[in-house]
Amino acid sequence: MAPDTAAANFIKDKPGVARIVGRPYVVRYVGVPMQKSSPQLKEKVDEAIRLMRKDGLLDRWAKQYFGLDNFSAQLIDQVP
Repeated sequence: MAPDTAAANFIKDKPGVARIVGRPYVVRYVGVPMQKSSPQLKEKVDEAIRLMRKDGLLDRWAKQYFGLDNFSAQLIDQVP
């Protein structure tokens, strides 16, 4: 078992060696580590991620680098 991006990247790099079977788990977050004491930085990063999602860049990168379709449809906007 591996995260879908890691599995997809492995499969893309080594065609025919493995395959994804069963129901993949769902990716829900795009995250960036940062200092807890920096709410302004967090807001800017959140804004950039939302813009990349809206403009389709997250989906293009997910397809290009990991072979994943509709990546951003799996994301949530608010942390529960």
